[in-house]
Amino acid sequence: MHKWTYDENCLCCKLYLEFALDKTPFKSIAELKYKVERALPQIKEGSIRMKLQNIKYLCDTEPEARRLFPNGDGVRITPLYNATPNNRRAFLHVLNNYLNGFVHFWTYDEEYHVCELFLSFRYKDEYDGNPDKLMATITQEFPDISRDEIEKKLEEVKSVDSASPSWNSLDLQTIRAYADALKELVEEEKA
Repeated sequence: MHKWTYDENCLCCKLYLEFALDKTPFKSIAELKYKVERALPQIKEGSIRMKLQNIKYLCDTEPEARRLFPNGDGVRITPLYNATPNNRRAFLHVLNNYLNGFVHFWTYDEEYHVCELFLSFRYKDEYDGNPDKLMATITQEFPDISRDEIEKKLEEVKSVDSASPSWNSLDLQTIRAYADALKELVEEEKA
């Protein structure tokens, strides 16, 4: 049996949600399995099938999923009731991205790097205190991500940084990436 990484879980959840949100009639679950198999060729078909069943279960039971699918997700697969905590966390991360209007699926490494750049701007006086220079650097580092997506992510990071009341509604991955980047900054300053 394959041990799924967090990013593999996120990618599978993203493909599942895209499939569920596609309102094309008469779509087959085989199409979804094929997409996941192509995206994750190192994972065997049986493991993928079980993962999709776990995601179906999460879609059916997580209250946040009802905001996206008030009448169910419409995916015809039998739910499997053994989703791991890692699978649930990945599902909620991807779901949160959809609910907050993100189109890009942010990996932990991408979020960490955005937090790192923001913290350099905020606490190390890099970019001459000019937010436009920070934005230019981030858009250059992530050319495949739209400026709107980057601005939304920066707003989330700023919410965590300022400990604003809205930060508790953010995805845990963003908070974790910020905390890890801040810890690294503090350790650099100590050295």
